[in-house]
Amino acid sequence: MHLSPFAQYCVRKLLRQNVAQVSHSLSKDSLDAALIKLDFNQVLNALYPTEAELTTKLWELEALTQLCQELEKNHYGQENLFEVKKRIFDLLGFKSGVVFPSKLPIILQEKPLSPFRFYDADTISEAVTHEGEIYGLVKQLDLFQRLPAYQLSWALSAKNIPLLLTTSSSRIAIWIRLRSPFYKVLRDQESVLPNVVMSLYSRLYRVKHRQKQCQ
Repeated sequence: MHLSPFAQYCVRKLLRQNVAQVSHSLSKDSLDAALIKLDFNQVLNALYPTEAELTTKLWELEALTQLCQELEKNHYGQENLFEVKKRIFDLLGFKSGVVFPSKLPIILQEKPLSPFRFYDADTISEAVTHEGEIYGLVKQLDLFQRLPAYQLSWALSAKNIPLLLTTSSSRIAIWIRLRSPFYKVLRDQESVLPNVVMSLYSRLYRVKHRQKQCQ
């Protein structure tokens, strides 16, 4: 598995735009020269030697670069864009030194979590165990829906809803902590979940943007 040409293009553009942030010793011209020779796939293979970790980091970079493109078109998403850029730099080994709590979801491989089925309220549901907690499935998407899956997970995380975002060879899945009051609500609203959450999330950041303009 390799980083797509689109994702590599986006990463190179970000590094050029943020040369001072990623290196104090390179000028823009010298960074351009270095980027021409740089093989991001070799860098990622060195940073993440196990196949499982490399796969999840590649998946996340693909989602983040798509999200970055979307946010750049969005005039009220600059705070979000900063967070996305920071995660991209961190994944590539460029530590900015800026530390703040992130709401961006972490992607995990589904297979090691060993999904299982259980019977609950006349319904057969699916769950996984992670770090001593049980998470129930609330949404599954096709593999080509990487961007909406990541956006939806981010929107839920921003509301402090405990979740996992997993990927496998057949699907992308969003799981909510079983003992969270949001689990049953979101599971039962699975068909309308993306539209409702993303609408609320969009409104929230429009309000934040207007508030900043008024300050």
